[in-house]
Amino acid sequence: MRDKILLAQYHVISSFGPWTFWSVSGDDDKKANHNPDWRLLPKILLYCRLCLTREQQLYAKSGNGHISRVKSYGRSSTTTLRDHLRIEHKIADTQAQSEANHFQPKLTFKTKLENFQPFSTQFELNRDLSVWACLDLESFMFTQKDGMKFFFEKNFPSVKLPSRNTLSRAGVHDVYDSVVGKIKDALADLRGDGGAALGLMFDGWSDRYKRYPYLGLRVSYVDRNWTYRVVTLSFKVVERHTSDRMSSYVREELQAFGVDLQSFMLFTTHDGAANMMKASQMLRSDHTQHCVAHALHLLLVTDGINQVPEIVELLHRCKAAVIKLDNKGCIVEKERTKSQDREFMDDLLDKIAHVTHVLNADETISDGIPESSSQPEFSGIESDVGHHSHKTLKQSCITRWSSILTMVDSVLCLWTEMNEALKSNGDRDYCLTEDDRLILGELKTFLQPFAELTELVSCEQPHLGLIPLIVAEVKDATKYDVNESECITSLKLLVAQRLPHRIKITDAVRIATLLDPSSKHIIAADVETEDIKQLLIEHTKQTISRTTAASNLTSTELTAENSSTDTITTGSSGGEVARKFQQCQSVQPQQPSKKLKLLQKASQSASSGMSGSMEHKIEREVNTYVHLEVTDHEENPLVFWKKQEHNYPNLSLLAKCYLSISASSVPVEAMFSTCGLILNSKRSSMSPYRANMISVIHDNYAKFFPITRAAALSMTAADTKMDKQ
Repeated sequence: MRDKILLAQYHVISSFGPWTFWSVSGDDDKKANHNPDWRLLPKILLYCRLCLTREQQLYAKSGNGHISRVKSYGRSSTTTLRDHLRIEHKIADTQAQSEANHFQPKLTFKTKLENFQPFSTQFELNRDLSVWACLDLESFMFTQKDGMKFFFEKNFPSVKLPSRNTLSRAGVHDVYDSVVGKIKDALADLRGDGGAALGLMFDGWSDRYKRYPYLGLRVSYVDRNWTYRVVTLSFKVVERHTSDRMSSYVREELQAFGVDLQSFMLFTTHDGAANMMKASQMLRSDHTQHCVAHALHLLLVTDGINQVPEIVELLHRCKAAVIKLDNKGCIVEKERTKSQDREFMDDLLDKIAHVTHVLNADETISDGIPESSSQPEFSGIESDVGHHSHKTLKQSCITRWSSILTMVDSVLCLWTEMNEALKSNGDRDYCLTEDDRLILGELKTFLQPFAELTELVSCEQPHLGLIPLIVAEVKDATKYDVNESECITSLKLLVAQRLPHRIKITDAVRIATLLDPSSKHIIAADVETEDIKQLLIEHTKQTISRTTAASNLTSTELTAENSSTDTITTGSSGGEVARKFQQCQSVQPQQPSKKLKLLQKASQSASSGMSGSMEHKIEREVNTYVHLEVTDHEENPLVFWKKQEHNYPNLSLLAKCYLSISASSVPVEAMFSTCGLILNSKRSSMSPYRANMISVIHDNYAKFFPITRAAALSMTAADTKMDKQ
């Protein structure tokens, strides 16, 4: 009853369910049908008074009409409304009593997750099964399937399997809260460590069923243990991906995770679209990086292949031939079997001819030949014959340049089989010639290094120091070859001309490359030593100034938070926790006087100025590092800085900031692949906020909680080591 009273203040009426409104620029549908000036706007699903008020204000400001009347009404549970208030409006005070009642069980469950202990109550079992469903992207109905029931009834008859609603509502919420709490702790620890820098990666995506416009947000950072981490923050619906909406969304999500934009250096990585670039400017990003993987796609397809008519026409004919055989895989397979038989027989005849030649050359050989002498001759036939990297023909896709390479490779591997299948199918006009085969082979050779570069920027730590290596490799791949076809030469020329425009070497790229001991010689070969020193010194000073100001701001905030939360204790009873929770919501922090504000501002300004001794230390560190000869090259530069942090305390802050910038937005694309598996054909009606929770749990759980006993021991050892430090 108490929950209904609390929730009713937010709902349209006392019942709990979503209202479906039609927004009409007029009195009724008849006006909209007979008068072209009146138009029927899209329907909106509203859950509460806050949504209704927000939509009314939006339509009043835009001048597009008003929300006129209710068309339908669907009932929903109290839990659905509570979830809506929590996810959409960040209102959690309606759950105070519920949180107080389940405080101790949730705390015990989180402790067992961290220590990798088995469940002891039904509450913990339900949450463990929710983790199972999220990690393996299983439907929440999997506990009600016959196979699961059989397994538990046979092996664990005392265990009671929870229902779908228990997992999808209470279980997932509690696991999501545990994961989000770990993320908040990690970001707060990062802010207090001094190297407060975040790399933001965001992009848009729409599911294939409801076509909702989602926006995914992931962050990259280097923690105090010098480990590069990528964390999923959210995956939510954002209407109209305009720059202001995206920047507001990113700000709100960062604030929800306790990230104060004034306390962090922000770096953004995305596909370089105009709305993304403007959103980065509105977020005041310190550096905006165009995704290198997307830049390679534009460089090869837009600037290169599409500008050479001969290659475009050849690829169209390849795709037409593949499409002709799309539903006739049995014919290709039959021709492939024939080709394998022919290759086997040809090789066998060659072996027989070789043996006959030996017998005829040496008349002294007896008629009986030992079996051991003939067996090695035929031992390698089966392994060498019929070797294909592709067993079926592949089509190209306009959104991925690598699909062109895959199609060309499959056509070359199944060249004979494809042409024979086209002839037997009566499509001789689609057969390719030997000249086409030559050009396709040269195109494959040219594209192969780009596939390796794409894999490079898709690695676990694609920092900006990889970009000069990529540029050097592209320049090497576009070198002129006198024996190649004219169209391939034109393609190389176009790619080489557009390379500086697509992949730019900025100051951030130079700094990240210089901070990688194994690759700093690349920049040193093109830039004077004094310019390198000046670049590192200038940005080190800026980074220290930013972190100092952020530390002052953080200490002020922590003092205010501690003074307002000293009265809360975790050992209170359920009712006591609820009462103190409501009291804390109403307590307003005491505002400092004007004199105190001016004194704080003056002290911060005085401390932000850098002394001469500090500048001398920075210059000495930079000079020592620039002339450092590294004999042991580490593939991961963070390993070097972890070892040398005490030798370069100021320069290591710069390394922690600039090595956290991702050179590509591949992690966001990987998140979208996961979301496509979540919102599949069997779960196409899943609500966006539940899809967001599953995505966050799936991507982040293994980063903060152990999923094996070995991982539990490793995490415990790492935590113990950090506590000692």
